[in-house]
Amino acid sequence: MKFKIEKPLVFVKAHTTGLDTKTDRIVAITIGKYNPDGSYKSGTRMVNPECHIPQEATAIHGITNEMVQNEKTFDQLAANLFGFMNDADIAGFNIKFDIEMLMEEFSRANLDYSVLGRNVIDLHEV
Repeated sequence: MKFKIEKPLVFVKAHTTGLDTKTDRIVAITIGKYNPDGSYKSGTRMVNPECHIPQEATAIHGITNEMVQNEKTFDQLAANLFGFMNDADIAGFNIKFDIEMLMEEFSRANLDYSVLGRNVIDLHEV
């Protein structure tokens, strides 16, 4: 895919234990980052949510408690994720939920992630 951007752009997809951004947790996150020079880097990390993943959530994303029990917690991953995406605009499908979830998870890790000064592109609304 070729497009011109002036600052990095990250595409984010978070899988969670539920839909309450205040109490539910991320169990997997995929981030793809496009840079203005045309370079691209992406990755997916499973995350130990430090709580039970309800069967209803597993039925949607397929991630079980056993799959994440030995993974790092968001708190352990937060600094690297924050550094990777903090200079970028953000995009995704129904991205408002992912942003709210990330803001809560970063806040629990004592990092202040904000969308102020960023372009936010919701592919659900395009």
